[in-house]
Amino acid sequence: VDIMGFKNMVDESVNDPYQYAKIKDALNTFRNLKKEKEDPLYDKDIKVTTFSDSLIISYPADYKGGLFYIILDLIYLQFNFSQLGVIIRGGIAMGKLRHIREEIFGPAMNEAYLLESKRAIYPRIVIEQETINTALDRTYDKDFPKEYSLKCEKDDVISLLKQDK
Repeated sequence: VDIMGFKNMVDESVNDPYQYAKIKDALNTFRNLKKEKEDPLYDKDIKVTTFSDSLIISYPADYKGGLFYIILDLIYLQFNFSQLGVIIRGGIAMGKLRHIREEIFGPAMNEAYLLESKRAIYPRIVIEQETINTALDRTYDKDFPKEYSLKCEKDDVISLLKQDK
């Protein structure tokens, strides 16, 4: 995800203490999510990296309920940023990625960047239908009770999404 209008916010912050505080609060929101995911109680395979006005979150491809949880992470960010009057956009991709501390690259990163910069022109998080389908197929926990089926997990994910025209 990326903070929209960050350059203008920075430029305005030179003479506007309110803008400076808004930037500081926005970056703290990124840091708080990173700190939460780095808590020893969380899975060590979940990675969060921040730099400038961007945040990258990655989950292992086979993480149980991974798509659902990453969408919740992004809803958390959108909600907190909206409280600050800051808007974000981003992309969710699935594929090969090397994400070790500040070293982040791979086809999934390229795809997420293209979704964010070319498709998410307005404040939104873009995810392709194929990514949703693939993620659900890979992360559905077949050991869940029978009353919780793949259809239920898909319904849970879809309930968090809105499709734009």
